[in-house]
Amino acid sequence: MKAYGDVAEHDRVPAFVAHLELLREAGDDPAVAEAELDEDAVHVLTVHKAKGLEFRLVFLVGCAESKFPLQRRGDALALPEALVKEELTAA
Repeated sequence: MKAYGDVAEHDRVPAFVAHLELLREAGDDPAVAEAELDEDAVHVLTVHKAKGLEFRLVFLVGCAESKFPLQRRGDALALPEALVKEELTAA
């Protein structure tokens, strides 16, 4: 993000998102970048990316009761018969 802000014509979130999409289309995966935990900055991570006790203070935004953690999952997707390679037997 730092490097983008230095060279961007429009240093705004929508332009940055478009830039990330172009990187992904080119085969880059910016989501795998590791946070510099020693920097004095705000780190925005997904819940899955956070590992645990890296930060002294954490804010979870957009959480709602029964939405996080998820209480109920939907029905599993059915596997098409053409993809089944072997018959499963009851144990």
